[in-house]
Amino acid sequence: MAVDKESTKEKNPKEEKKKESTEEDYLPRGTSIKESKEDALPTKKRKEIVQIENLFGGEEVKKKAQVEKENRIKERKKQKEQKEKGEEDDEEDDGVDDNIQDEDEREVNQFIRMQTKAPEKAKRLDYFSLSTGTILLCSVHQINDLGMVLSLPFGQKGYVNITEVSDSLSRILEKSAKDEDISIPSLSEFFKEGQIVRAIIVKLGTAEDKRVDLSLKSSRLNEKLRFDSIRVGVQIDAHIKSVEEKGYTVSTGIENSKAFLNFDDAKNSEQKKLKVGQPIYAAVKDIKESTKMIFLTLDPKKTNARIKSDQVLNLSTLRPGMLVKTKVNTILENGLFVLFMDYFAGTIESTHTGEFPFSKKTTQYSTEKPLVAKILSIDYREKVISLSALPHIVKGTPYNFGQVKFGDVFDEAIIESKSKAGFLVRLVKKHSRHAKEEEVEAEEESEAEEKDDEESGESEEEEEEKEEEDSSDEMEVSENKEEKSEEDEEEEENEEGEEEGSEEKGFGTAFIPLKNIELVDQSKNKGDKVRCRIVTLNRTDGSLFGTMINKIIDQPLLSLTDLEVGAIIPVRVESVKPKGLIVSLTTSLKAFCPLHHMSDIILQDPSKKFKVGTQISRAKVLNIQNDKKKVTITLKPSLINSKYEPLANYGDASENQIVQGVIAAILDKNRGTIVEFYNGVKGLIPSSESADLEVGNTIKCKVTKVDAGRKRMSLTTSLKGDLQKKKESNVANQSIGQFVSGIVSKINTKSIVVQTKKMGEVIISDQHFSDYSTYSPILKSNTKKGDPLSNILLIAFDSKQNMLVGTLKPCLIDAKKNGDLPFERKEVVQGKTIFGYVRGTRDNGLIVGFGGELRGLVPLSGLMADKTKEAENILERYRKGQTVTCSVSFVSDDSLSLSLLPVHLSKSYALKSLQNHFKEEDLLVKEGIEWNKLKIGTRVKNLIVDSSRVYGATFKDIKGAKGIALSHQLEEKLDEKDKVEGLILDVDRVKGVIDISTKKDLETVERSPKVSEGKEVKAVIQLVKESYLVVTLSEFNNAIAFAPTKELGASLDAHNYYFLGSTIKATVSSVPKAGERLLLSLPKGSSANKEKKNKTSGSIPTVDAKSLSGLVVGKNYSGKVKEIRSTYAVVTIGEGISGVLHATEIVDHPFEGIVWDLIKSDQKLQVRIIAKEDSIVFLSMKKSVTSLPEGKVGDKPVNALNLKVGQVANAVVTSVSGENVSASLGLNTSVRIISVDFSNDLSVINNLQEKVKEGMLVKCRVTFKESKLIDASVVNLKGKALKKGDQIFAIVRSVDPVRGLTVQVSAQLWGKIPTSELSDVLIRNPTKNFEKQQIVECIVLVAESKRVTLSLRESRKKGGKPKPKSSEMPHFSHYQTFYDSVEELSKGDVVHGYISASNEKGIFTQLNYQFEGRTPLSMCSDARLTVDQVKERYYPGSLVSARVMDVNQAQKQIMLSLKDSDVNSEDSIERKEVKEGNAYWWVVTDHYKDVVNTLLVNTRIRGILFQDNSGFETAEEMKKNFHQGVKFAATAYNTKKEFIKISVIDKAAVKLQAENKEDKKEKADLAQEREALVESAKKRKLDEEKRPKREEQKEEEDDEEEEEEVVETKPAKKQKKEEKKEEKKEEKKVEKVQEKKRKQVEEKEVKVNQLSASSGFEWEGFQSKTAKKNEEEREEEEEENEIAEEDMDDEEETTTEKRLSKKQRRKEKELKEQQIREKEIELGKEKEPTSAAEYERLLLTSQNSSFVWVKYMSFLISITEIEKARKVADRATKSISISDPSEKLNVWVAWLNLEYIYGDENSQKAVFDKAIVYNDSKKIYLVLVDILKQQRRLKDLEEVFGTMTKKFKTDSDIWKRYASFLLQNDRQKEFKAMLDQCLKCVPKSEHVDTISKFAQLHFKNEFEEIGRTMFEGIVSNYPKRTDVWNVYLDMETKSGDHDRIRRLLDRVTSLKVSSKNMKNFFTKFLAFEKQHGDADSVERVKQKAREYVAQ
Repeated sequence: MAVDKESTKEKNPKEEKKKESTEEDYLPRGTSIKESKEDALPTKKRKEIVQIENLFGGEEVKKKAQVEKENRIKERKKQKEQKEKGEEDDEEDDGVDDNIQDEDEREVNQFIRMQTKAPEKAKRLDYFSLSTGTILLCSVHQINDLGMVLSLPFGQKGYVNITEVSDSLSRILEKSAKDEDISIPSLSEFFKEGQIVRAIIVKLGTAEDKRVDLSLKSSRLNEKLRFDSIRVGVQIDAHIKSVEEKGYTVSTGIENSKAFLNFDDAKNSEQKKLKVGQPIYAAVKDIKESTKMIFLTLDPKKTNARIKSDQVLNLSTLRPGMLVKTKVNTILENGLFVLFMDYFAGTIESTHTGEFPFSKKTTQYSTEKPLVAKILSIDYREKVISLSALPHIVKGTPYNFGQVKFGDVFDEAIIESKSKAGFLVRLVKKHSRHAKEEEVEAEEESEAEEKDDEESGESEEEEEEKEEEDSSDEMEVSENKEEKSEEDEEEEENEEGEEEGSEEKGFGTAFIPLKNIELVDQSKNKGDKVRCRIVTLNRTDGSLFGTMINKIIDQPLLSLTDLEVGAIIPVRVESVKPKGLIVSLTTSLKAFCPLHHMSDIILQDPSKKFKVGTQISRAKVLNIQNDKKKVTITLKPSLINSKYEPLANYGDASENQIVQGVIAAILDKNRGTIVEFYNGVKGLIPSSESADLEVGNTIKCKVTKVDAGRKRMSLTTSLKGDLQKKKESNVANQSIGQFVSGIVSKINTKSIVVQTKKMGEVIISDQHFSDYSTYSPILKSNTKKGDPLSNILLIAFDSKQNMLVGTLKPCLIDAKKNGDLPFERKEVVQGKTIFGYVRGTRDNGLIVGFGGELRGLVPLSGLMADKTKEAENILERYRKGQTVTCSVSFVSDDSLSLSLLPVHLSKSYALKSLQNHFKEEDLLVKEGIEWNKLKIGTRVKNLIVDSSRVYGATFKDIKGAKGIALSHQLEEKLDEKDKVEGLILDVDRVKGVIDISTKKDLETVERSPKVSEGKEVKAVIQLVKESYLVVTLSEFNNAIAFAPTKELGASLDAHNYYFLGSTIKATVSSVPKAGERLLLSLPKGSSANKEKKNKTSGSIPTVDAKSLSGLVVGKNYSGKVKEIRSTYAVVTIGEGISGVLHATEIVDHPFEGIVWDLIKSDQKLQVRIIAKEDSIVFLSMKKSVTSLPEGKVGDKPVNALNLKVGQVANAVVTSVSGENVSASLGLNTSVRIISVDFSNDLSVINNLQEKVKEGMLVKCRVTFKESKLIDASVVNLKGKALKKGDQIFAIVRSVDPVRGLTVQVSAQLWGKIPTSELSDVLIRNPTKNFEKQQIVECIVLVAESKRVTLSLRESRKKGGKPKPKSSEMPHFSHYQTFYDSVEELSKGDVVHGYISASNEKGIFTQLNYQFEGRTPLSMCSDARLTVDQVKERYYPGSLVSARVMDVNQAQKQIMLSLKDSDVNSEDSIERKEVKEGNAYWWVVTDHYKDVVNTLLVNTRIRGILFQDNSGFETAEEMKKNFHQGVKFAATAYNTKKEFIKISVIDKAAVKLQAENKEDKKEKADLAQEREALVESAKKRKLDEEKRPKREEQKEEEDDEEEEEEVVETKPAKKQKKEEKKEEKKEEKKVEKVQEKKRKQVEEKEVKVNQLSASSGFEWEGFQSKTAKKNEEEREEEEEENEIAEEDMDDEEETTTEKRLSKKQRRKEKELKEQQIREKEIELGKEKEPTSAAEYERLLLTSQNSSFVWVKYMSFLISITEIEKARKVADRATKSISISDPSEKLNVWVAWLNLEYIYGDENSQKAVFDKAIVYNDSKKIYLVLVDILKQQRRLKDLEEVFGTMTKKFKTDSDIWKRYASFLLQNDRQKEFKAMLDQCLKCVPKSEHVDTISKFAQLHFKNEFEEIGRTMFEGIVSNYPKRTDVWNVYLDMETKSGDHDRIRRLLDRVTSLKVSSKNMKNFFTKFLAFEKQHGDADSVERVKQKAREYVAQ
C-alpha cells in the first residue's frame, strides 16, 4: 500500500474534493486517517487518477507525475538489488511480514497500526451476528441428492442447494430437465464429509428457524475480485468448466479473465479425475496479462501456503482460508486480538485458540511470539475479520474424531469444568454395544489393510526413492527455497505434541450445554462421573456436543447405525408423494416407502389410505444406504408378517432355501423376472415360470443357485413338500359359511378364481362383487391377478366346476355375521326378514338363493308393490345375483314362500347398505373429474346452461362432470348459455353426474353440522333418488343429509311416497366423520306429508286371490275405517279383507274444509267397490257412486297409466312448498300445481302456506304429463287458450334492464313483458321496482302456443291511451307517447322509448312491443361521433326522445333522429299563423341556381327566395351572399303553397355576413399561400443540400458541412450567387403579397364596423361574436406572419456562407425547449395541488390540459388510489375536446401505462381496445410496444408485432421496429422469414429504403457481415442511390475498419453522380485521410478531386 510523498506534501484542491465509492475497501475496520482520500489508494489506483489529471492539469501536475515516475524507477532498482543479494525480511523480530514496496507505504502502515484499537471481546459468529455477503470456512456435514448440510463455526449449520454449487452444474441441471439422457453428477463425487470449503451467505431465515442458506459458486465468492488484483501464489475458489486435451478450462467468476488447470498441476488433488461442475480450491501458478489468462495448480503445498503482504492489495482480495502470520496485539477475555500483514487486524475467539477453557491469565499465548493462523470469516460489509489457530484448520485437513461417532453412549464421563453454559466432560468409557461394534470394524479394517499390503506392487523403498527424486526436483525448480525456520520447527513440534496428547486422553472431551442436562444432574461438580451421549459433531470447530438427558441416551434410534435391515419399527406419515410415502422414524430420521411397497395391492390413490400425521405401528426396514443417508421401508403386510428370515446378503442364501420377496421387474425378450429382497439383494426367476407374474406382487420362491462373489442368484416358483400337501388336505375339508382370504390367481370372462390357504380355489362370479348390480362389473374389471382379497364369504359349492363359491357382497356378509342369512331351512322363521340374492326367474315368480343350497320363491303378488305395473314387466326389474331383502310369508319342509313387498325399514341394514353404496361409489370414481372441488355442500360459480328441458336444466362441463338441476331446484327458468351459481346437493362419482340447486333459500349450507346421534329432526326433501332421499335440515343451517327409503331389492317407487319440497321427520343415525355423509333414518310409515294424530302410513293393503274372487265390483258393502293415511283410508269390509278409500272418493265436490274431517278411525261407512286391480280393492263412498244401480261404478280410479292431459278430476292437497302445491289424484298418482295455477286471488297466491292446508280437496285439470312429472291447473278447468286482452297473474322469473321481464304464466307457459310495457310513465331503469318471484297482474297482448307477450300498463287494462307527464322530460305532455301500430305515426312526431340495441347500423329504439325505430349514426347527434362514442352515449336500456324523420308503413320501417336540433326544435308558431306582409326571421338551408331554400327560424316551415326578391342583380351575386346558415329578415308575400315565398328586407345585413365569411376565407387562402411560398423556398433549399434523413449520420454530416475543404470552382460560385438573387426576389414578392392582403383585410374590417354601427336590426350578439372572431383571427395571422418571417430569416441564414450548421441549430432548439420546460416546471411548482379537491378546482379552468389530468392521475397513484386514477383517466378522455387529439392521446398513453403497471390482463385489454378506437391506432400500437419493451414482456411484444404487421402491413416503419426487436434478441431465422414477408407487403417503391434500414439494424446489432452483404446488393443494383452510399459509409465508419472504409470511399468517388453529391463524398474522403491517413494519402484524395473537376 504505497503512498507518494509528493502527493502527501502538496495537495491539489481538486484532488481533495474527489470522492471514491470504493474508499472503504482499502481501510480496515477501526482506522482513522486524516490525509486526502487519494493517499489511501493503492499505487495502481493512484496512477489512474494521475493519468486523468494529466489530461486536464497544468505544469504542476506534470512535474508531480514526473517525480513519482522517477521514485518508482529507483524503488524497482533497489528491490532488484535486494533480490540478487538474497536479502529477506520474513524473520523480523516484530513477527510481521514487512515485504513492502517502499518507505512511504511503511509509514502509512505504521500509522494504521498505531490507530488500531483492540475490541473488548473477540467476535463469536452466532446466528445474529451473521449477515449476507459474509464468506466463511465450513466443513461438509452431510451430503444429500439435492444439496448439502455444512457445519459452520461455533456449532451452527448451513444449507447449500445443488443449484448453488457451481454455475456449470446449474447449467447441467437445466439441460437435464429438458433432456432425460443427460446424467447429473452426484455431489458425493465432488465432496466428502469433513472436507473444508468456503461458502458465502446468500440468505438468512427468521429468528425462529435460524436457517442459513449458503452458496459455493465461484461467481458469488469472487464477485469483488478484479483481474488486476490477482497475484501469483494467491488461493482462489473456482470450478471445472470443461475438460480439454491438455487440462481443464476453469471458471473463477472474475470478470474479463480466463483460467486453466493443466493435468500435471491437478495430479496432486485427492481425486484422480475432476468432473465438469466440480468446485476446486486452487493456487495461482502464473498470470498472463496480455491474454488475461490465469494458470492454476492444486498442489497442497501451494494451496495451503502462507500469504505475504505483497500478494494482497486490499480487503477485497483477502479471502477466508488464507494462511497468514499474525502477531498477538492484545489478549482479550474470550480470545486474542491480532495484527497481520501490516495493516489488517482480526480476532481469534477462544474456541479457535485451541485452549479450552480459555483464561486470560493462564493462556499460553503472549505478545512476544508470532502466531500462524488461518482466516475463518470476513464480513466485508462491517469489515470484521475472524481467524482460527486450530491445527486442523491451519493444515486445511478434516478433523479426525478418532473412535468417537455420532450417537455413541458413554457410560462414564468425568466433569473437567463447570460453567454457566454447561459441563466440559472427559469421555472415559464407551457403552459396551458401541465398543463391540468398533472392535468388529477395527478387525475388518485391519484385514482390509493387510490384504491391500499384500496386493501392493510397490515396495516402501521404491516409494522412498520416488520421494527423494520429487524433493530433488523441487529443490532444482525453486530458486529461493527457504529452509524451515526455528519457529516453524517449534510449531510443528507443538502440533505433534498436541496430537500425541489427545491420543493419551482416550476419547477426548465433549461439551454438554445446560439445556441438555437433567435438572437433577445440574448440581454435580468437577470430578463427578456422569453418563452422556454424543449428539453433535462439529468438524469445523473440532468439538463434540453431548446430552445427559436419559430419554435421549436410551433412545434406540438416533442415527442410521442404530437401524437393522428387517427390523419392525413404528413410523409416522410426513407426506404423500406420487412415487411413494415419506415417513419419519424419529424427529431427525426419515425414510421412504415406494409406491409398490405401500400395500399388497397397488393403490390407485394412496392419499385416501395414508393421511399426513397418521401413525403406522408396523413397518419393516427394507434397505439402508449409509453413504446416502437413505432408508427404505415396506408396508406390505405379506412381508411384515412373513415367517421367513429377511434375505439381506447374498452370502446368507443357500440352495433349496425358501425366501419371500417382491417382483421388481419383468425382463423383455423372455429373459425372466427379477425378484428383490432386502438390502438390494436380487434374484432371477426363469422366463418359463414368469407367465402369470406381475410387478409389485409379493412372491415366495426357492433358491436354486447362488454365487455370492458375483452377486448372482437363481430362483424358482415351484415349491414342493409339506406345504403343498397341507393345502390339498384343507381343500378336502371345505366348509360353507366360513370367511377366507386369498390372492387372485385367475381372471375369467364372468368370474375370478381366488387361491386361498385353507380352502384351495374359490370362484367369485361377476354379480357377487357388490350389492348393486351396476357396480359389480366395474369392481370386477378393477381386480387384477395377484391382488389379495379378504373377508370372502363361502356361500355355496359349484359341483360342475368342483369349486367353492364365494361372495363379496357387503350386505350378505353383514347378514351372515348377524344371523340374518340362513344356510339351512331350520334357520328360517315365518315373518322374519332375511337377506338373499336372485338365482333366477320363473313364470310364476322370482327364485332367491341363500347360503348353501337353500332357496325360496317370491310369487308375483309378492313383487308388485306398485300395482300400476303390469305383471309381465315386473320380473325384468330383477337381475341374476341381485341382493334382495325378503320377508318370509310361508315356510314348510318342502317350500319357502317369500315377499319383496315394502316392509318396515330395518334401521341397521338400510343404513349399512346405504353406507356401503357410498363407499363403493368412492372406490369407482370416474377419472378426469376434479372431485376434490366438487364436494357436497359447496357452491359452484359460472355454471353454463347446456340445455333447458321440461324437467329442469343441464349444465356444461363442471370440472369435468355433468350437472343437472330439476325444475324444483331452479330459482327461475333457465335458457341455454345462461350463467348461474349453484349448490351441489349430491354427486354420482361413477356416472360423473352432480345434482345442482340454484334456489336462493339454499345459498348458505352448513357442511359440518353439530348434531348428535339419535336426535329427531325435521328435513326438507330436495331430491328423491332410487333408494334414498337427499334432504336439508333447516334448523341446522340447511345441512345436507341422506336417508334410505327402501331395503335392497324392494320394488318400491319412492317418488310415489316422497315429494320434492315437503317436510318429513327423521332421526340422526350416523354423525359424519371427515369425508363422510350425514345419515338419517326414517320412522315407520314416514311419508312426504305432515302427520296427523289419526293418520298413519304403511304398505298398501292387499287381498289374496281367494278372498278377492269373492268380492263384486259395483256392489255396496258395509265397512269400518281401520286407519287413515296421508292420501287414503284403509277400510275393512270383511274378515281379513281391507280396501283402499282414496280421499277423492269421499265427497263428490270440493268444499272449504279438510276432507279428513269427514271421517275418523273406527267409523262405519257405506262403500262401493269400484275396482279390483293387482290384489288391491278400491272403494268409494261418494253419494254419486253409492247411489248408482248395482254393477255400475262410474269413473275408474285414477292412476298414472290411465291419466290423460285435459282430464278434470278431484285432488287432495298433500303438501305446500314455496310456490308449489302437491296434490294426489289417486293411489300413487300425484300432481304439481304452481301458485298462479292454483288461484285467481292475489292474497292466496302470495300466502299459499297460510291459505292452503293439507287435506283440502280441489278440482283440477291436467295440463302436462311426461315421465313422472304431472302438472295441473285449478283456475283453468275448461282449458281455454289465452287470447289478447285476458288479465292474468304471472311469476317474475328474470329481470333484464334491456329486454324487460320474463314471467311464468302457468306450469309450462312462459311470457315476456317488454320495457315499453312496464308502465304508463316512461322512466329511467324501469325494471328497478321488480324482483324475482314477484307476482304481477298482466294483460295479454300477443298469445302464442309456447310464449305470450304481456303488459303491465294500467291504460291497457282500462282500454285507453294515456298522455303521461314526467319530470325527467318536461316536454312529455305535448306529445302522444304510446303507439299500437305504425300507421299512428307520422313524420315530424316526437316519440319516446327505450334503446334496445346500439351497433354499426345505428340506434334501435323500442317504441312498441311490435316495432322499433332506427336512427342512423349520422342522425345520433349534432356533433360528429364515432361508433364507440355513439354506443357509449346511447347504451341499451336508456330512455331517449326522438323525432320521426320518415315512416314506411308497408314495411313497418321508422327512421328517427336523436339530434337535439331536431328533437327540441318546437315550432314557435304554426304555419297558418304566418301572415302575408309580416316580417320573419329566416335561415338559409341551401341554394340552387337562382333559388334559395330557407326555414322559418325555430320551426319546420319552409320558405323560398327568388333572385328577383333577394336585392341582388344577378344569381351569381345572390349565390355569393346567401351562404348556408345565413340568418336574415324577410317578408312573407305568398303563403298559399307548401313553400312560402319571401322577400329580403335588408340586403346590407346579408352582404355584411357574406363579407365576413369571405374575409375568413381570404385569410385562410392568404395563410395557405404564405405557407406554400415558404414550403417552396424550403424545398429548393432541400434540393440543394438534400441528404438522407437518418439519425445515424446526423452528427457526421454536421461536422462535414463545417469542414468543407474542397476548392470550389468559379462556375460553382457563379451558380451560387444567381441562386441567392432568385431567393431575394421571391422573398420581396412574398412581402408585397402579404402587405396587399393586409390592407384589404383592414379596409374590410373598417367597413364591417361602420355597417354594424349604422344597422337598424338587432343581430342577437352576432356582431360582437364576429368582432371577437376577427380579433382572434388577426392575432392568429400576426403569429403566422411572425412564424413566416422567422422561416424566411432561417432561409436567408441557410443561403449564406456563414450559416449555422444543423448540429448548432438542433442544439439551439433543444436549449429553447429546455428553457420552456424549466419555466413550466417552475410554474407547476408554485401552486402544485396537494389534494384531490385542489385538482378538481384546477380542472375547472384547465379541462383540456392533458398535463393537469396526468398530474392528477399521478397524485392518486402516489397515494395508492389506483381505482380512482382509472376513473380520472376515463373522465379525461371524455372531457378533453375532440379538437385536441394530441391532448387526448397523452391521457390515453398515461392510462395505458397505469394499466400495464397496476392492472391485470382484462383491464389492460379493455383500455387498449378503447384507445385504438378513439385514437390513431398506429400511435397506440407504438405506445404499447414501448411499454412492453420497458417491462421486458417479450412474448407479448412478439404477439403485438404480429398484429401490427398484419394491420399496417404496408408501413415500412412497423417492419423496421419488428426487425430491430428480432435482431436484438438474436433471432436471425425469424428475421429472414420476416424480411421476405415484408418485401411482399411494402410497396416496391420503398423496397430499397426498407432493405437499407434493415442493413443498418444489422450493423447496430453486431451482425456487420450480413448488413454489409445487404448494402452491397443495393449499391450494385442501384449505383446512383447516393443516399444509400452515404448510409453505407457511415455504418462502415462506425465499425472502425480503416482499410475497408478507404476502399469504399475510393469506390464511391469513382461513380458518375452529380457534382453536388460528389463534393460530399470527396469531403468525407479528405476528412477521413486527414484523421487516419498520412500526407501522401491526403494528397492522393486532393489529386483525385482535381481530376474529377477537370473532367
